[in-house]
Parts: sequence; C-alpha cells; structure tokens
Amino acid sequence: PNLSIIALISLFFLLAWVVWLTTLTQKLKSIEAEIRAKGEPFTADDLTALYPPVSDDENAAIVYQEAFSRYVEPAYDEEKSILIDGFANFSPFGDKIDEPILTATKNFRDKNIDAIALLNKAVLIEKTRFPVDFKQCNPHLAKMRTGARLLAINSLIEAEEGRLEMALQNIDAIFNLADSLKDEPI
Repeated sequence: PNLSIIALISLFFLLAWVVWLTTLTQKLKSIEAEIRAKGEPFTADDLTALYPPVSDDENAAIVYQEAFSRYVEPAYDEEKSILIDGFANFSPFGDKIDEPILTATKNFRDKNIDAIALLNKAVLIEKTRFPVDFKQCNPHLAKMRTGARLLAINSLIEAEEGRLEMALQNIDAIFNLADSLKDEPI
C-alpha cells in the first residue's frame, strides 16, 4: 500500500512537471510569434541575417583588423606612465603634461604608429562589417575601444606639440571609428 501511494504521488509530480513544461513551451512559442510578427530577430542567426554583407575591397573591418594586429601593448612597468591607455593622470585645464609622462606616452604612441596610421585609413572607408558570431562574444568591440584610445593619445600629443589640425583630425577619426559600428544589429 505504501508503494502505491508513493507511485501515485510521483506520477502526480511528473504529470505536473510535464504540464508546466508544456505551458512554458507554448508561452515561448507565443512570444516568438509576436516578435517575428513585428519583423524583429529572435535568434542569433536572425541577427546575423540583419547584418548586411560587405565585400572585402570596400570593408573597413579588414583594415581595422590589420591595425589591431599591429597594436603593441604597453609593458607592465610602462602602463603607470601612459596617458589615456594607462594609469597616468593630468589636468585637462591647460596645464602642461609632466615631461616623464609625456615622454612615456610618446614612446607608447611611437610603438603603435603603424596601428594609428591604419586606424586613420580605416575610418575613411564607408562600410564596415566584422566577422561576428552573435552566439559568442565579439572581440572587435574591445579592440575598437583600444583603437579609440590610441587615436586619443595621438590627438593629445599632437595638441601638446601645437599641431592642432592633426589633433582635430584624430578626434574626428574617433567619431568615425564609433560610427563604423552603426550597422551592427546590436
């Protein structure tokens, strides 16, 4: 008698679980139908389909990726002395940058001059499409942030050395770099 009660209770819980799971599945299908009826993406593959393809010869992402491959990270002991990309600080209100910090930042910039030149080339290309997989993290976003920092460092040095036109061109390049991500669906 005790086994039959345990079996009935187990069967009840199993049945309740199946009903609950079926209800959730139907709810999810209903939500999916609503989303699809609005023409919005529901899966990672749907997002990928929204991201328009770009031929390699007109794709800034190719040049950006080359710039990223040329990036030279600062050594651990250099980081504390580099502005923007490192941990050094300065007053943005017209004070001169301390010479050791400026020198360390220039040295870092000089190690990355090829990457900076490629970034400035890439921002002039109208279309950008990175090889993305929306089922995973997309590392190009962090690299784009690093690229913006390199351009900011270059702009700061150009301004510090009195080349304001070049400084403004680098600032404009930062905005163009950010704008190159406008067609990404997320």
